[in-house]
Amino acid sequence: MKTAYGYHLIKLTERLDAGGMIDSMEAKKQIFDSLYVTYQNQAITKIIEDLKSQAKVERFPLPNQAATADPDTE
Repeated sequence: MKTAYGYHLIKLTERLDAGGMIDSMEAKKQIFDSLYVTYQNQAITKIIEDLKSQAKVERFPLPNQAATADPDTE
């Protein structure tokens, strides 16, 4: 085989049985399922980020613990 780097010789030293191979329709299904989950996660992440950027968040300091004493203990 000739490439941009010169000639390469390839020697077959072993053959393995194709016992674990799947058909093309099963491979397509696995690829589709994987891509579907990936795109779904990306879409959910984008929706959450958009909602966070549009949200108005107000933070209030915690009240003093002495002022919030349990009335049952007095």
